[in-house]
Parts: sequence; structure tokens; C-alpha cells
Amino acid sequence: MGIWGTVDNEIGASFWKDYAGLITVDGSAAIRFQGVSLDAFKGTAGTETVYRITLIDSAGKKLVGYLAEADGALAVAAVKGVAGITKANPGVITFDAAHGYVDGDLIKLGGTNNLTEMTELNDKYVVLTARSGDTFEIEDTSGFGAAETTGGDCAEKVTALGADGCHVVSTLNGSTQNWESKEAGFNYNDTSGYTFLIENYVPGKLGLGHQLII
Repeated sequence: MGIWGTVDNEIGASFWKDYAGLITVDGSAAIRFQGVSLDAFKGTAGTETVYRITLIDSAGKKLVGYLAEADGALAVAAVKGVAGITKANPGVITFDAAHGYVDGDLIKLGGTNNLTEMTELNDKYVVLTARSGDTFEIEDTSGFGAAETTGGDCAEKVTALGADGCHVVSTLNGSTQNWESKEAGFNYNDTSGYTFLIENYVPGKLGLGHQLII
């Protein structure tokens, strides 16, 4: 049995503008949907993780893993400095040195201190990709009013998504907190949104799905 659904992604987040939703770093993999409870599908890492989730971007690229236990309460790490954000597609964000961020980290912008020019990203979430030194690609920022040049201490790494989210492991009944597969070219900041499929995964049997529109 499977459940198909769609998640509307607005400005700045993995799936929506105001809620943390996706961590893809190996050892920290987790997912959360606003308005879609995952409670019925959560398992226990190393014992029982039988629900397999496939997240599909607007180009058909896939991110796949198995749902494990609930994540901890929403939490962020110490604030770090932003040097600037380009107005481009994709936007490129530059952090001050010694930020410690890696591809796949989920970052909350604004909050403690707001961005000055690219205010559309204040209190929003982005997934970091395509690291080059202190710069990363984020979402399409070409339609925003201005590039961010002032910066400041405006970035916080999300370390837990909240108890309504859950950890993701890489294998059926597994214990390694990674995604099973990340298809090359998957868009981690897809402003066109995503489709997801949750299956009760039993090898050798087909899943049956239906459409759930959020």
C-alpha cells in the first residue's frame, strides 16, 4: 500500500517557506512535511523501518529513504555570518570563514538577525548545494528585489526538524541515518514543488498508491 501526495514549495524552504523540511547530510538525514503527519509511518532504526519514501522533484529526479523514529524538537546551531547572496538562478550564498557548513545542510536565514536587502529570505529555509569554498547554491533568487550585500550574522544551521518530522535511514530495517539514494541533478530547492510516495515496502510486492493533494 502506498500514498501519493504533493507538497507545495514556496519561497525559501525545502517544501514551504516557513518550516524546516529536509536534511540530506549523511548521518543527519531527516524529513518533515507541513500539514502531512508522518506518525503512522515512523519506525525504529535498526529494528523496524518498513515505510519507504520517494521524494520527486519537478524534473522527475528522486530522493529515496526509509522512515525511522521522530526527530527531536526543532533546534538550530549558533548563528553564522553571511557575506552576501546573489540575485540569480540559482542564487549563490557566501558565508564568512569558519562556518563549518557542508552540502545538504538546512539553513534558516534571518530570525536572529535579518538580511538587509534580500528580505524575501528572512525567516526562510534553504538547503545548501554545490559548495565551492565558502559559497553554496540555493534556490532561484532572480525574482527578488535586490542582491544581499550587507550580510551579517544571519544564518543558523537546523540540527533537528521537530517531533513531527522523522529520521531517514538508508535500508529496510536499517540503522544508518542516510538517504538510500540521491539521484544526480535532484533539486533540493525546487520552487515548483515536489511529489512524494510512501510505500509499505515488502521486497517482491508492488505498492498501490492514490493521489493526495495538499
